[in-house]
Amino acid sequence: MNDEVGKKLLAVTLAGLLHDMGKFAQRAGMEVTSTYTEDNAGLYQPYNREQNRHTHLHALYTAAFIERFAEYLPALDDRFEARSGDSLINLAAMHHKPETPLQWIVTQADRLGSGLDRQVFEGDEAGVTFRDFRKTRLIPLAEEMSRGKEFYQADTLETYHHRFRLGEMSPEQLFPVRRSEAEPAADAAAKSEYAALFDLFALELRKLEHREVPGLWIDHFSSLWERFASSIPAATVGKVIPDVSLYDHCRTSAALAGALYGYHARTGTLTDAAIRDNEIEKFLLVTSDFYGIQNFIFSEGGSTNRSAAKLLRGRSFAVSLLSELAADRLCKTLGLPATSVLLNAAGKFTLLAPNLPETLEAIKQVEEELNRWLVSHFYGEVTIGFSSCTACGGDLSMGKFPGLWERLGKAADAKKYRKLSLNDHAGVVANYLDSFDNTLGICPFCGKRPADPRTLGDGYLGENEAACFICRDQIQLGAQLIKARTVSVLAADAAFSGNRLKEPIFGCCQLSFDLDEKTSRKLAATGGLHRMMQLARTGEPLSSGLAVRFISGYVPVYTPEDEHDGRLLHGRMSEEKKLELIDMIREGGAKSFHHIAKAALNPSHDSDEKFTGVEALGVLKADVDNLGRLFACGLPPERLNLSRLATFSRQMNGYFSIYLPQLLAQDTRFRNIYTVFAGGDDLFLMGPWNRIIEFAPVLRKSFRLFSCVNPEITISAGITVDKPGVPVPVVAERAEEALKESKDAGRNRITLFGESVTWDGFEDLMQKRDALEAWQRQGYIGKAFLYRLNELMATARAEKMLLASGKPIDLDNMSCLAWRSSFIYSATRNVGKNLDKETRAKALDEVRHIAAWLHDLDGKLKIALWQVLYNQR
Repeated sequence: MNDEVGKKLLAVTLAGLLHDMGKFAQRAGMEVTSTYTEDNAGLYQPYNREQNRHTHLHALYTAAFIERFAEYLPALDDRFEARSGDSLINLAAMHHKPETPLQWIVTQADRLGSGLDRQVFEGDEAGVTFRDFRKTRLIPLAEEMSRGKEFYQADTLETYHHRFRLGEMSPEQLFPVRRSEAEPAADAAAKSEYAALFDLFALELRKLEHREVPGLWIDHFSSLWERFASSIPAATVGKVIPDVSLYDHCRTSAALAGALYGYHARTGTLTDAAIRDNEIEKFLLVTSDFYGIQNFIFSEGGSTNRSAAKLLRGRSFAVSLLSELAADRLCKTLGLPATSVLLNAAGKFTLLAPNLPETLEAIKQVEEELNRWLVSHFYGEVTIGFSSCTACGGDLSMGKFPGLWERLGKAADAKKYRKLSLNDHAGVVANYLDSFDNTLGICPFCGKRPADPRTLGDGYLGENEAACFICRDQIQLGAQLIKARTVSVLAADAAFSGNRLKEPIFGCCQLSFDLDEKTSRKLAATGGLHRMMQLARTGEPLSSGLAVRFISGYVPVYTPEDEHDGRLLHGRMSEEKKLELIDMIREGGAKSFHHIAKAALNPSHDSDEKFTGVEALGVLKADVDNLGRLFACGLPPERLNLSRLATFSRQMNGYFSIYLPQLLAQDTRFRNIYTVFAGGDDLFLMGPWNRIIEFAPVLRKSFRLFSCVNPEITISAGITVDKPGVPVPVVAERAEEALKESKDAGRNRITLFGESVTWDGFEDLMQKRDALEAWQRQGYIGKAFLYRLNELMATARAEKMLLASGKPIDLDNMSCLAWRSSFIYSATRNVGKNLDKETRAKALDEVRHIAAWLHDLDGKLKIALWQVLYNQR
């Protein structure tokens, strides 16, 4: 792509991002003088002869905004564009009154991205009146999903009971509330909310870095725009359903504008008529998939548990980073800005490109390039695949988009069966054995690649320890992520101070954490700085002038209080090890899994220096049920489109990547729970086994609130309990199996100790656990009685299975039928035996309920019983 085409593509892309900025400014009451209005209304606003007035006032406000903040925007105008009328201000503000081909590009992008996504209410209602346009708040798509034909045929504004509060993106703002809590009663209050948000946005806009490099600046601006416009409804007047955010509409329009311009500029068809033609297949939807992510994160080696926490954190971060960098590499090769990526979560991205022969060739080239690097370093266990399908403007229209999305899904499914070219990558790995240093052998962390002598003495490894470059780099990532505020993606040969990756990602990308401002400006000017991002952290402001990424999760770290936590010193430990631990605590690094497991211990009733319970890790894996079906079929065909897909995907990803890490960081019960990954629609956590179990119902409750208590949007989870010395790949596989059991049992369930129950059933079992613990504290029952219950539970289950079989009961199997009498005998002999007669009678009366539990729960009582037993060992 030549410089002129590239510059104009950036201009129309930025115009797409800015074209509806006037809606924000207008609702906030940004000052626009009467003189400015009189001079420019005829230029930017259509005129309605029947009403004898100019309409679409927001277009005028867009122009006024760009003029007011011009010094903070990148300089994309030149003399030709000024003479032709295609300045940035005209490209963005004339989308309702286009006069040139480039203005038509933005107009058509707006129509495809907004006119086609603004589905109206079906019910008999006038919709939102003009006087209420400021008070209207964004309807959550979660409330609309899978509600049935009758619901959609009669829906009105009153049908939807939830709204998002207007505000900067935050963990709290991600949750819908009742409409009355979100929508102000008076227009003045609504205007005040918008004004406060707009003022803060304007303040942050002035801080954006790298104005001299438009591609970098646009990435920063898009992130800022997401922070402030993701809760603003794109349309608020008439019968239009206000369920698409202003950010998602503008982001979609920007991607469409870039693809449209790329197509027409390179095919020589930059004419008004050609641009408006919706029958030509101008677009190419491209989606990616990383294959082998589980193998990547949970790679097993001879001593995986050494530095396991840092290594796991680094690998998890690398998955998000690989997806980000693969998208960036593809965009750069295609000559597209980062805003062309519409969806990016959980290792997958979807972007919009012009449908050209060179586009398909570039996709093939980048896929081969990335896979050469992946196969070279991961031996085929981890690969990436790109799938695509063509589309015309009509395919994005109401009723047709589901078919397009289904075609893209089928292309992605087909790609799974041809991940790699066997001609290029089949056979043995060349020179594999020759690459080993016989004195060092294999890398102890992955057990696959040779340990490299150049890592000996590396500060991120142990004394006299060597590793392969990949694992060494992953340990570095895990260590630096704990405290780093920013991460920069640089050219592989970029000059900068600080630690470098031993192996540049994809062979072309180097990373730097907390790159200083002077170096970043120098590298940006020379093209060596590809991306620069702030890593969002709980409690830290997002005011950095950079794009913000919520990809670092939550990691438990040592705090000064841990020095006085007797649990960490519990057990056999030499003085040398104790001093080593104290040094680790004072350094404030990430907690080891062994120390996380110790947080499961409970103070003894006898002494503050003694503890009870099992030192074990709990592993929780969860994901949203049938999310693919929700995306494809959750909305009627006439409502599903690109903007709604982007909005729902972003909101879902925000729950996992923004809200949950903050919950873990701020709730003292969960501060020792470690985020392996959280994003897209799934979650993988490791922590003290009892805290993980306590977290599960909190997860379910918060997810229900997030999804507006929609019964069709559910989540399933699996929990396993293991000693901290068990290799991470083993516990990961067990957690995956537990999650599968929940899915196989009917979804919307949780599995613990091998038993799958509904979430309501789990809550009931947690109450039974509390009852058992309360009875024990009151002296009603003792530990021996609890172990007897464990035996009776197995017998009661055997009885139920025997009776259900319908077979004759022979003498050898009849013993299981006696569990009731055994229970009564044990209860009579053991319950409250040290209590007075009256209290003992009361205890027996209460404890007899356990007989019904044993009968009704079919062995699932172990979910309650085993927690009590494990907490007392």
